[in-house]
Amino acid sequence: MAGISISNSTTQIDGIRPVNLQTDLADLADLIESAFSSTMDAGGRAAIREMRQLSRVGFGLGVITNLNELVQGMSLGYVWVVGGKVVGNVSIYPTSFPGDLGKNWIIANVAVYPEYRKRGIATRLLKASLDHIRSRSNKNAHAILQVDLDNDGAQHIYEKLGFVRERVFTQWRRSPFRALYEPETPAYSDLRITQRRLGDAAAEYELARQVRPQSQGGLDWLRPTHFQTFNMGLFKRLNNWLNLRDVQRLVIRSPHDESLVGWMQIESSFGVASPQVSLMTHDDYRQLAAHMLISSVVRRYGAQGINLNHPHDEKDVTAVLREYQFAIQRTVVHMRYDVR
Repeated sequence: MAGISISNSTTQIDGIRPVNLQTDLADLADLIESAFSSTMDAGGRAAIREMRQLSRVGFGLGVITNLNELVQGMSLGYVWVVGGKVVGNVSIYPTSFPGDLGKNWIIANVAVYPEYRKRGIATRLLKASLDHIRSRSNKNAHAILQVDLDNDGAQHIYEKLGFVRERVFTQWRRSPFRALYEPETPAYSDLRITQRRLGDAAAEYELARQVRPQSQGGLDWLRPTHFQTFNMGLFKRLNNWLNLRDVQRLVIRSPHDESLVGWMQIESSFGVASPQVSLMTHDDYRQLAAHMLISSVVRRYGAQGINLNHPHDEKDVTAVLREYQFAIQRTVVHMRYDVR
């Protein structure tokens, strides 16, 4: 586990320095909330509340950081200080990707208060973060981040530093207050939705390789296209159980062989009202399989609200989501930095 800075020092020097959890958590909560409030979901708001609560723990924070994933990630970042006030931040998190994908990192919470922007603060924080990543990684490592599609200024900064664009994803939400209207699903008698089988991991992975190649960012920002992502082994099932997480998968099989042409994962967690849904459909059956799977999840979870991330460029699925009254929450570009 990486070392975590919780120094008691009260000395404040203007400019860049590593995050100090003992003194910075409340300021970081204010900064992150200011920068991202317009796009923050319920999970983000809960994280802000947790940061403020932890900022009041004091000397016991050193114990909590060993248990709290959020705080561990915050501890590896950098802040920019002006007059004793934290005005900029970048957070760095190691990913939990499978080992054969190399050591990879998440860059998050790139934030500077509006009155301090256009001074090069974000660039300096990012450079320090990338230096930190290089010092702890081999040449096969990557750093990944996501940025709003319409934030041209931030994308320009990232590209100048060597980040490259991968795929664009849209975050959709169907409100629980929507009427349970259901459009007519196109008829195709040979397709059926079934529960996945224990041995379906290889077929799921093969579908993902076709429609969500790792070279385009994989399944989603933090979900690589890798066999282990689909392998529901005993340890993963036990971990879900201990964390009060329920993961269901529905599949549609080809009428000609056992290959999968549609796949949906529905993840529900204790204390989270709306499930998080992921969807993949084969090119040959994309719109029909999307209709069938989305219709199924709306019938079962429509009264709870539904969240779904999906590639922005799959326009036929976008049309189906709109039919079922999903609305766009945010559209983000996934970007990658290759450590050399």
